[in-house]
Amino acid sequence: GYKKAVNTSRSGKAIIERFIDSEYGVELFYTIIEGKIHRTVTADRYTVTGNQENVPLPIAEVFPSRHAQEMNTLDSAIRKMLTGMGLRDGLVLVQSLYEQGEFFVYEMAFRFTGEQHYLLVKAQNDISLARMMIQRCLGENISAFDTPLLDDQCFIKPAINYAMPLRPGGIA
Repeated sequence: GYKKAVNTSRSGKAIIERFIDSEYGVELFYTIIEGKIHRTVTADRYTVTGNQENVPLPIAEVFPSRHAQEMNTLDSAIRKMLTGMGLRDGLVLVQSLYEQGEFFVYEMAFRFTGEQHYLLVKAQNDISLARMMIQRCLGENISAFDTPLLDDQCFIKPAINYAMPLRPGGIA
């Protein structure tokens, strides 16, 4: 794998990371409005792997995360990164794996996510992130959505997204 990485790398270098075999991680969901960053909600993410050929698939996201308070150091670094990227408006998901008391960030998405956290935010705080993003896409001002209700301490009712991984086939 190392030789393949070096041979396909523009710089001729490779980064080697320790493999983390964990079926548990924490997700952080952010809402950015005119450059102001809100950590809207955190979630515990559980995955399942059917066999060695398959990648781990999410089976459940539990909101809010039991590690929400522990995320402050990571949150500070993520905010600095998002600010440095110059992001002005949008929804951001940051995924991490958890192993032996440490969080390891491995993915970021700048879009709506499959977890549909925006539906839970609407149910919890009556803020429609979907409407906010539609207004933004239409060039309308979204500053009215900038409220402390978008901060994760206002997401207090437990919620869960449960996925059912299926095998290929027909549904009768």
